[in-house]
Amino acid sequence: MRPFALRLCPLMCALMLAACAAEPNDEDIRLAYEHSLQSATGRFVGDQLAQNIKVLAAKKVACQKSAEAPGYVCDFTYRSELPVVGQRDGSAKGRFVKGEQGWLLAE
Repeated sequence: MRPFALRLCPLMCALMLAACAAEPNDEDIRLAYEHSLQSATGRFVGDQLAQNIKVLAAKKVACQKSAEAPGYVCDFTYRSELPVVGQRDGSAKGRFVKGEQGWLLAE
């Protein structure tokens, strides 16, 4: 009889590989989109003001593995809060790539 740990190894490996291949969830999309907005805005108005841009919520509508490049192409809705403008709802589409520190919205 094999030790218990050796019997669990194939299952754990399969679960870890499945997690690596999973598409981004709502929170992953929210954080990646917020970072993208702050980075893009910071180039024009400065990082201090850009940090005031917040994505309050994001909801994944659909994702599929990108055929042309790494990652997933996702349609999503969001609610953001912008200085002066206030809260806004919208929808967008983007390619999300898993990086070392989480998901990124690719340009």
